[in-house]
Amino acid sequence: GLASIVIPDGIEQIGTCAFFECANLLSIELPASVTSIGQWAFRECKNMIYIEIPDSVTSISGDAFWWCFKLTILAPDGSLAQQVAREHGISFEALK
Repeated sequence: GLASIVIPDGIEQIGTCAFFECANLLSIELPASVTSIGQWAFRECKNMIYIEIPDSVTSISGDAFWWCFKLTILAPDGSLAQQVAREHGISFEALK
């Protein structure tokens, strides 16, 4: 199982169920080319500690992080990712 993933530049979307039940996944970084995160993309990634989401992401499914109990979203202040974190009770840390 992969523990840490850096998605390569050029990828535009994280599709439905892309990392569904990846229990060993601890962290993931998305490049500025990503614009959307689909339904259940990270569902039940129960050990994921953080995901870094750039400002370029303008669409995030409301249930993309379902059952990610340990997750902190790292993203710019005022971003959609911050709004999703707030709406779904996910920890948030502003990127500098």
